[in-house]
Amino acid sequence: MEMHAFDAEVIRRFRAGEEIDGLHRERLVLLTTTGRRSGERRTAPVMAVRFDGDPLVIASNDGAARHPEWLLNLRADPHVTVEPPDGAATEAVGGALGR
Repeated sequence: MEMHAFDAEVIRRFRAGEEIDGLHRERLVLLTTTGRRSGERRTAPVMAVRFDGDPLVIASNDGAARHPEWLLNLRADPHVTVEPPDGAATEAVGGALGR
């Protein structure tokens, strides 16, 4: 399955409250950023851990040499919507954006 199609299916299942094959739903969050070139809202499913009660995500891009698009978007505009598994979306400003 092509990555965009896979992400779209993960996002659909996550928002529907369904199980997601091969992933731990309780460890996922959806990050919605603003595209740095397009200006369009972009949603990416990412793995997260809890740190002091807040989700912490690491932009590993599955070990690729290139940063994930959501990180590049977040660097251009740090405003992000975070959707945890309980569905309570929160507006936030990205912090600790390493280079």
